[in-house]
Amino acid sequence: MRFPEFEGEWKKGVFADVCKIGTGNKNTQDREEDGLYPFYVRSATIEKINTCTFEGEAILTAGDGVGVGKVFHYTNGKIGVHQRVYILSEFNEVIG
Repeated sequence: MRFPEFEGEWKKGVFADVCKIGTGNKNTQDREEDGLYPFYVRSATIEKINTCTFEGEAILTAGDGVGVGKVFHYTNGKIGVHQRVYILSEFNEVIG
């Protein structure tokens, strides 16, 4: 798939060249049924939590388990993040 406005050749690169990569620091057991923030774990299910791990715009993806390469979330705000979920943030401008 290509966006209609994209012209030229694809460039291969490394995520670390275009964004910051980090992980969360929470465990699945930290979830709270009526928590204040969305809590991203290693599945497509978004739980709730009372503590904020990250604030800002990010793409999240599972770092292990059955969700690797299959589970992605876009978020922009205050969230909780599981320790095995990668946080891709602070994107550099990438021009075709």
